[in-house]
Amino acid sequence: MRGRKLLKWSTILAILSILLFISVGICLTIGSVSIPPDVVFKILLNRIFNLGITFDHPLWEVIVIDVRLPAVLMAILVGVALASAGTTMQGLFRNPLADPFIIGISSGGALGAIVGILLQKRIFSFVPEQYILSIFSFIGAIGTIFLVYTLSKKGNKVSVTTMLLVGIALSSFFSAITLFLTYMEIGDPRSVLFWMMGSLDNIQWYKVNISAILIIPGLLILIIFSRDLNAFSVGEDTAKQLGVNVERVKLILLCAAALVTAIAVAFAGIIGFVGLIIPHIMRKVVGSDHRILLPASALFGAIFLVWANAFSLNFSRFASVVTGGPVQLIILPVGIVTALFGAPFFLYLLITKK
Repeated sequence: MRGRKLLKWSTILAILSILLFISVGICLTIGSVSIPPDVVFKILLNRIFNLGITFDHPLWEVIVIDVRLPAVLMAILVGVALASAGTTMQGLFRNPLADPFIIGISSGGALGAIVGILLQKRIFSFVPEQYILSIFSFIGAIGTIFLVYTLSKKGNKVSVTTMLLVGIALSSFFSAITLFLTYMEIGDPRSVLFWMMGSLDNIQWYKVNISAILIIPGLLILIIFSRDLNAFSVGEDTAKQLGVNVERVKLILLCAAALVTAIAVAFAGIIGFVGLIIPHIMRKVVGSDHRILLPASALFGAIFLVWANAFSLNFSRFASVVTGGPVQLIILPVGIVTALFGAPFFLYLLITKK
């Protein structure tokens, strides 16, 4: 029985990994400049193994390696981060509507990032901005988690309704402060506003490197404690009886979820609903055992955001196909694309969970 379950889980993860690989390959070929798939493959091999291949169009290699590949890899990391954080929060709080965006964690991370930028200009100018962004975004995210949890807790229970209301209120409040600070202190607020709507445009390699260094260990921590997370699904009292150090595990899971969310927000802005949609879809496919649900959600979150980003970057091309005529070049913030899917899904869950 155990061997059959392991085979099933391995097959699911293998299929998702193949789908992710195919998605990356396709999305590297599409854009304002179409590059043939075989050329993309040769470009990647040439860069990995230094084969010395020359291409008919010299800019093709620059477009693939320095423009598209960093954006695709960042989409994978952010999708992994938000999906795994959402899965963890839904299991930890026993709340099917918990999500970093809905309960205000993304907005708290964004506020922390803006505060970090302002402090870096005035006090910490000797520290690179990317490190300040990561640190203060984490502080904002972890602070928001504990604030929402504390305000929502009644006795030993966390009220689902109260958590949603507190999260929405804090999200609006933090977003208002962020916009105010942006308007008052930052010279060109347009780039910040675009970042707040969620953007994977103009991603540089250093952002990918820092994100990978922090998000991958955070995901591994969540997966390591997935068995303990299963115990939380039947209540904290039962988890204690099963030998789980509830407060310790809760702190570790909250910190790891806050870390991956904060890094995603710091470098990609506020991208909503990924942590809500993906766990629900994968729970229908693999069940509620977090040992498979977490890695499966992480992979599917990566696939989802890779395609959402491809749609946002190539919106004008898709629109021209629909309208049958040329459309002005428009790059949508990827947060708008995820909201178009996520908001109706959220309403559906609210209606069905009554």
